[in-house]
Parts: sequence; structure tokens; C-alpha cells
Amino acid sequence: MNVLNLKVFLFFIAFLPQFISESGFNITFQMIFLGIIFMIQALLIFVLISKLSGKLSKYLKNQKFWKITKYGKATVLGALGAALAFSKKQ
Repeated sequence: MNVLNLKVFLFFIAFLPQFISESGFNITFQMIFLGIIFMIQALLIFVLISKLSGKLSKYLKNQKFWKITKYGKATVLGALGAALAFSKKQ
């Protein structure tokens, strides 16, 4: 899933080189090792998400859940709008 994802590519190019040491092991080996660590954590997260989504699917089929979600979103957006409307300019 992440092979063609531009955000993951940018993450590897921008973030991971900060953890590469020129005085340590081979630079290529270090990058491969960090990539393997990333793959393992991504696999764990995706497995957890799939397991949780299977368990939560019964709530997604419930109309009461969607009604609460709709009013919850309206309340949060209304509160944010009111806070923005009554905020003072600086």
C-alpha cells in the first residue's frame, strides 16, 4: 500500500536520513534496516486497524450510531464557528 504513496517516499527522503550515521555500519544497510522497521510497524498498525474495524462494524450498521455522529459533528462545528465568530482580532 505504501510503495507508490508519495507521502511515504517524502518521509523516507526527508526524515530517515537524520538517523543515518556515517561512522556506523554501511549507509545502505542502515537505510534498509530503518525501512524494515518501518514495514514492521506499518504491518502491525494495519493489522490492528483491520481487527478493530471488524469488531466495530456492528456499530456502523446501527442507525443510532449515525444519528449520534451527525449531531456530534454539528455540535463541534457549531462550537468552533461560534468561537471564531466571537473571537477578537489582534
